[in-house]
Amino acid sequence: MDDTIPKRARTALQATGAEAAARLSRRLVVLQLDLDVPQMDFGLDELAVRRPPDGGVLARSMLARWDVVHLDRSVQASFHL
Repeated sequence: MDDTIPKRARTALQATGAEAAARLSRRLVVLQLDLDVPQMDFGLDELAVRRPPDGGVLARSMLARWDVVHLDRSVQASFHL
């Protein structure tokens, strides 16, 4: 193990599986900057929020099922339901 790691941290990392978990945690938070980004073949206006074809019925039923009342109110307000 690296001697530059403070003693308290080193002791914690030596616990069973702790070092592997720490390495995985670090790997999960590191931003990958070398990714290939596909070309967008649409404009940002196509990403605008619009009233869904069913008028928001499916969205509201899902929000009710998950008991997410505050989002249901937001959907109602956004689409004037």
